[in-house]
Amino acid sequence: MRMIKWTTDIIAGNLREARKYIGKAYELRESCRPAADWCKEMAVRHLEFNQIGHSMVKKMIEDYANSGAQSELLPGMKAVYNDMHADIMRESAEVQAMIAAYK
Repeated sequence: MRMIKWTTDIIAGNLREARKYIGKAYELRESCRPAADWCKEMAVRHLEFNQIGHSMVKKMIEDYANSGAQSELLPGMKAVYNDMHADIMRESAEVQAMIAAYK
């Protein structure tokens, strides 16, 4: 379970970084377009890292469920993760919309 939490924390951190970089891209696009475009690409890459992270967490949860270890904790762990995942996906959609609108 510790690795699931750690990975989810990294995913949330990447999302914060993506939001920071796309915000900076908007801020810089008139004054320094090359830096702005670079910031946009960094935002895109952070979201790509998260796709890998989501796959890892999904596999870790499946493995944990199949192991039978501390099975009494599994429903709670899944409920907490699903709630965190929903928040992350909502915020990811917001950041993706900012990236898509960047011209």
